[in-house]
Amino acid sequence: MVEKVEKLAKGTVEFLVIPVTDTMGNLTSIGAATYDLYTGDDAATEILSGISCVVDGMKILPLIDTTTLDEGPYDLFVTFSASPETPRLGPFRFRVDD
Repeated sequence: MVEKVEKLAKGTVEFLVIPVTDTMGNLTSIGAATYDLYTGDDAATEILSGISCVVDGMKILPLIDTTTLDEGPYDLFVTFSASPETPRLGPFRFRVDD
């Protein structure tokens, strides 16, 4: 199975949509979420950390500003509170292209 990689145009500011599913049925909404961004290469260099996301019900919407990013792959991780836990989901891969 080939994983779909979201492509973002260089020089844009766009939301990525990350749906969250609770298989236990206890979580019906997410109050707050943040994201961390890493290069998608073997070095996995951290670029951003703890950036606030927009949340819409069970969707996390990180706003990605590609104006400061180089072309290439990136890995995004989201963190949110689901008391008493703090799940960290990812990586969600996207690519910045010209």
